[in-house]
Amino acid sequence: MCSTPPGAGHATAAEPPLIANGEGREVSHQSMGEEASSGLMKLPPELRNEIYELVLFQEDDDEDYEPIDLMYPYPPSKNLLLSCREIYHEAKGIYKQAYRAFWKTSTFMVEDVSDMPETMVGLQRKLREKEIELIHHLTMYDGDNGKLVYSEGMWTEYGPETEEEDGEKILIEPAGELAKQPLQDMPDAVSFDMEPFGKEGAVWKVHLSQGLDDEDQVKLKKAAKGKLLGLAELWGAVQYCRGH
Repeated sequence: MCSTPPGAGHATAAEPPLIANGEGREVSHQSMGEEASSGLMKLPPELRNEIYELVLFQEDDDEDYEPIDLMYPYPPSKNLLLSCREIYHEAKGIYKQAYRAFWKTSTFMVEDVSDMPETMVGLQRKLREKEIELIHHLTMYDGDNGKLVYSEGMWTEYGPETEEEDGEKILIEPAGELAKQPLQDMPDAVSFDMEPFGKEGAVWKVHLSQGLDDEDQVKLKKAAKGKLLGLAELWGAVQYCRGH
């Protein structure tokens, strides 16, 4: 039978709360009823795993799929895991895979960059570093039919009349206290320092592909390869898209 903690969803001293998905958040199990929970645990393990995957993983072949608003994401819910202890321990690994897959494989968008937080602190209140680092595809619209597209470490800038093949590749490198690690093998690129609105002092260096020869173009792409997107770079992209 599928067991739940005593009391109305509260952990006791003898039964400490579980940590869901290793996120450092204490959670307790919510009973979904003895009949439903014990019924699921009576199914063969292979069938239970299929059910967990169907519930937790997002369909990737939906023809009506639309980009996900980065400010209002909907990663897999923990509700199934918190229904009872046995399901939690059995399905937590699948949940972690589905959670990472959501951020890694989804295409995200910011419909209007003016809706984004204006400070790094504001951004940190909305999003978490370890989630942003998994993102591979993001499109940010500036409100004037221009956009900034992130894909695999590098941004591409498009103006209102820019054709897809004519977008300008740029690399946004956090500087100063925001820098995690310097990028390697950077070319002597056309670049400029960028600071947030109303502040003094460079916070990012923006490297432009425009004007580079073929060899330096390769260097720029190599520097971006494998680079994880972070909150500091995302904030820099917001500043750039707003008009820097």
